[in-house]
Order: sequence, then structure tokens, then C-alpha cells
Amino acid sequence: MPSIQPTLTIDVDGKELKVSDLPEQIQQLVALYDEWRQKLAEAESYAKMVGVSFQVISEQLRNTVVEELTPKTEGTEQPAVE
Repeated sequence: MPSIQPTLTIDVDGKELKVSDLPEQIQQLVALYDEWRQKLAEAESYAKMVGVSFQVISEQLRNTVVEELTPKTEGTEQPAVE
């Protein structure tokens, strides 16, 4: 799974502030923000994986249905066209 980088600085009104220099309450909010960013990154990664898996199984299902519904001829010879 992807791993986000922790937020070390934040920009407030064009001023860059170090998170470690901010009050504990703000540091806790930044930590919570980072937790949610991590969960979002994991969810997006999982959604991509499911999407690709869904495409693969859909194609396999389609191919299997087409194969099953296609009339089978005896042997490998093609019937003569008249």
C-alpha cells in the first residue's frame, strides 16, 4: 500500500509554519489529517486494484460466454461453403 509523507510544515496565508513549532492541539489535528490522507491513499489504491480486477473478470466472463454459445463443429475442418 502507498505510504504518505508526514506533514512537516503548513502554509497559512502565505506563511510557512513548522508543525513541530505549533501548539499541541494543532499538531494533533495535523496528525489526524495525515491519518486521513493515508486512509484515502490506501482506499484509492484499493479502488484501482478492484477496477483492474473487475475489467479482467468481465473480459473472462464475456469470452467464456461467447465460447459456450458458439456452435461447435466436429473435428477441426471448416464446413465447405457452397
